[in-house]
Amino acid sequence: MKRGLKAESWECRKKFWKYSPLNYKYLHSSILELPVGMLDASVDNSLPPQSIKVRDFNFSEEDYEVLREFREMKTAYVVFGQNYLNFAYLKAEHSASNYLNIDMKDGITSMVKKFAPSTINQYGVTLAPYLFLLFNAWRLSCFAEHAFLPHRVIEMLTHDPERQDTIVYKMKALGRCFDNCLRENIYREYLARWVRMCAFNFPAWDRTDVPCPENTVTKARRIMDTIRCLIVFTCFATTENVSETAYWLASRNYLSVINYWGWFRRLYHTVAKEGIEATVRVTVNPDERAVRVEGKLISFEYVAQMKSDLNRDLEAHVEELRRWLEFGSVSDVYMTVMANRSICVVENLSGQDSVFNVIGAEAVSGYTMRFREQESAQNEQVRASILKLVNTITKLLMLAVWINPGLALRFPELSIISFGGSHRNLYFDSDDRVFIIRSRYNKNTKYDTRLLFLDARVSAQLFWFIYILRPFTIVLLGDDISKINISAIMGALTPQEPLTDTHDTEEEVEDINFNAELYYHQMELRNRLNNASPQTIGNAIFKSMVFLDVRKLVLVHRSTFSNMLLKYPTATAMRESHRIRSMRHGLSALWKHFIAGQLYDQTLELGQAVARGFGHSVSVDAAVYGFDNSRTVGPREVPFVSAKKLCQIFQKLTQKGPLITDKACTTSAASEPDEGTIGDYTNLCEAGSGIISGFKFRSVEQERFTNMILTGDRNVLALQAPTAFGKTMTFVLPMLVLKRTRPGKYVHFVAVPYVSLKIATMQRLEEVGLAVADLKLLGSAEWKSKLKNTDVLVGTFDMFGTHATFSFINGWQEELMCVRQKGYFILDEAHALWLEQDFREELKEIHSLRWREFLKIVFISATLPAWLMDELCKQLNLSRYMVRNAGWTNAVHQVPNQKVLKEVTLVPQKEFGGAIEQRVNSYLLGTATGKAIFFFSNKARMRHCYARWKKVVAVAAVDSEMPDRVKLSVFREFESAASPVRVIIGTKLISNGLDCNAVDYVCLADCDVDMIDFLQMVGRIRGSGYLEVVRIAGKKKEFRDAVAHEDLRNVNWSKCITETVASFYSVPAPDQITSCVATRGRSKVVRGRLARCAELYTV
Repeated sequence: MKRGLKAESWECRKKFWKYSPLNYKYLHSSILELPVGMLDASVDNSLPPQSIKVRDFNFSEEDYEVLREFREMKTAYVVFGQNYLNFAYLKAEHSASNYLNIDMKDGITSMVKKFAPSTINQYGVTLAPYLFLLFNAWRLSCFAEHAFLPHRVIEMLTHDPERQDTIVYKMKALGRCFDNCLRENIYREYLARWVRMCAFNFPAWDRTDVPCPENTVTKARRIMDTIRCLIVFTCFATTENVSETAYWLASRNYLSVINYWGWFRRLYHTVAKEGIEATVRVTVNPDERAVRVEGKLISFEYVAQMKSDLNRDLEAHVEELRRWLEFGSVSDVYMTVMANRSICVVENLSGQDSVFNVIGAEAVSGYTMRFREQESAQNEQVRASILKLVNTITKLLMLAVWINPGLALRFPELSIISFGGSHRNLYFDSDDRVFIIRSRYNKNTKYDTRLLFLDARVSAQLFWFIYILRPFTIVLLGDDISKINISAIMGALTPQEPLTDTHDTEEEVEDINFNAELYYHQMELRNRLNNASPQTIGNAIFKSMVFLDVRKLVLVHRSTFSNMLLKYPTATAMRESHRIRSMRHGLSALWKHFIAGQLYDQTLELGQAVARGFGHSVSVDAAVYGFDNSRTVGPREVPFVSAKKLCQIFQKLTQKGPLITDKACTTSAASEPDEGTIGDYTNLCEAGSGIISGFKFRSVEQERFTNMILTGDRNVLALQAPTAFGKTMTFVLPMLVLKRTRPGKYVHFVAVPYVSLKIATMQRLEEVGLAVADLKLLGSAEWKSKLKNTDVLVGTFDMFGTHATFSFINGWQEELMCVRQKGYFILDEAHALWLEQDFREELKEIHSLRWREFLKIVFISATLPAWLMDELCKQLNLSRYMVRNAGWTNAVHQVPNQKVLKEVTLVPQKEFGGAIEQRVNSYLLGTATGKAIFFFSNKARMRHCYARWKKVVAVAAVDSEMPDRVKLSVFREFESAASPVRVIIGTKLISNGLDCNAVDYVCLADCDVDMIDFLQMVGRIRGSGYLEVVRIAGKKKEFRDAVAHEDLRNVNWSKCITETVASFYSVPAPDQITSCVATRGRSKVVRGRLARCAELYTV
């Protein structure tokens, strides 16, 4: 048994015992003077002398001989360290498992949070020399005056350290020692000096004519981690009162610096902080806007030269392919396909398909790659030359993609960029027609997803690479593609091993943590390809992952990428031979010293997004950028517009030569250089803050679409979003910004389906500070003078569809340019315009308006899926604008209203009125707060039921024959929290113009509605609540055929509602679906509650 444990320890020692390059730091090193104009922002990589007090240690030759003894006993102490820590941990875990995996200090990540046998064995190797030092330091001159354990106890501790049967006695002795020190500061000075000795790498000291070498601050922090484990494990393993020991050792309890553990924690925090700052040691030259990282220069000019050289070499290698091949050029393919506004790009940043599902392969059919001469296809030498060129192009493009956004990814993130599959992270920006990298590889999984935008030039190269070169490469490899090294690719998708001392503290800490995203990616690939043939596996990988070595048939290796990085810039005199780490640190220094400060002046959010863009850890953000990222992270990613702006700032600062742009497709309204900027994200936030204090966008989609309305170059935009998305804010904020940046220039138009909604919209627009008028203004005698002071004209669809309004708006350019120009044309609740047969004539008139004369045409529709929009466009002949040119934003990524409990109840026809009456009664008496809405299929049935409650102040009703202002007054009364009205009854028009956050119950009383109307109705519940569908048993279903598609017919209540909604939007159904199928009567609990309430209620 002993031999087995010993052998295991030896194997662990061999595996984890890693030597690191020595970092000799003399105790009295001279300070070099920097040239004038240089700001020294560097940090020495040694331990902080004031805290560790290394100057107190002066070693004599006798001390040297004592320390040298460790070399002879190293093996024994390594075995002892591993055996001791494993035994102590098992004992401590048995009694104090809740206290072992706690960080040393709030805000500082512990090197190891979850202890595994391999981790403890590694710690045992690191601890070995300092265990020797703990037992023998009393023999050193600098420890002579400080008391420690009695000599008989020390002899017991040092005797035969490899024997496992003595560990329990040694642990008890050390437990008493540490416990006395924690409680009463006994042996405090001795143990404090022992901890401070972690500054010295005495096992490597082999000459007395040189000082004892010092450890780097990173290695010292590791040693302090092992010492912490030794003390914590020992104390918990030997204590009889776990809670009392936990009081002294728990990280959140305040201890003064006089206490040994309080002093140790503060020293640990200081050392960790110094280590983080040491990783970003730079020298800054403000005059030349440059920094030096470890003596290597990096500047905006340096990066610009790198990008220019990369572009030149990549173009040269692409042209070299023309010796044997014919294909479309990079710029032609980009300009005629990806940048072509007539090609629809409907992108979803959480999509799990492929880029080929967004822009099909047929779009590049005229530019595909093929051999000039068929004989070359059979020539192995030619094929080898082509593959060599493809490999070089891959590496050049990989480096260009990495450096282009300025927020350089870690290499593992870069290497697994995918354009297809469930972990796809390459997407189109349908507005600017560039690629977006949505990095979901987060070692610290609690941090936000990052968005990195490529510029047009690199996007063009990447588009050509994926659409033109990759399909040809797959054909060229043929059967050889089955030889792809699956194990090597899977290995790249597994968590990395802990790094050595040569790496920075940040990456060192993060690499130890479990990488969930890569693990799931690996599992997903393995499950997909487990039973596939090698050829299928090879094809799947080549059709999903971007950067593959086509000669070795593996992912491009880190060393290969690093060697390519060392070659740029190509001018030898300018080249600094940066590595990945130094380049990332240099770029972050450029952001910090020359860009971030300006962004902080504009908005704190942009300044924080810089650090978040690099994906640093919490402690690095605090040390380098001056804010605590742990207080800002959450489920959201870095805001879309903020991320785009950051990348564009860096690309502008590092750009040489013109970008590939689509000038013909850019509208003058979006830029207007003669009048200055039309506005940006900051202006939108300011406008929102004027409406709501502390305004923030509710979602990424809302933020993105709002910015597209203001700054995008699309003439037509379309949004499909669920209720409570904040659709009104998407066009109100741009209107407010234009009123500020272009005062008196534009008048906007808002079209809505119903008069009641028109009145409500006018009231809301007036409340935010816009000058609003009814569209009827255009027919008045004083229209011209009033129009000068009007920001928005609001009307119904039928008003916009009249011939007089049509002629007036189409003749605007000739008559009214001197008064105001046409701004946004907003069609709110656009699904009603497309689906209602009553609006067919109005739709034709609106479709005939001169759309290009408006600043933007914006369709806002409630929860309308993209497939239905395509169907409508075909039927209504809207394809030219809505399919080709529209900027789509589909905000429905999951089943809406998941927090609403849904139930369908079948009742006999003769009991229907009583069932509704019972529900109204039970709600009024069974709930103390909240409000309810009852939807009826027709006015007659609604009026019949309402007759029972006409004299009850708590119940109100509306129908279509009421004057619109009366309806609105009823709505406002119901919405008021102080109002006694708690139940409102009406037809489906209640879903238009009513906005009450207190609604928690909705009842559909024998309503036959399609899915869109149904979601509008259930959307009256803004949070959690209860929806009940009361149906007459045996009644035949009614259908309407506004669009010839079965999914738009009335909802089939016999099926689960949640599954029906999920199928309608082509989104996954939630794992746990509440009961929502038809039942006769109601559940026992609900029936009992209603019965008891009904007995109490009398009208």
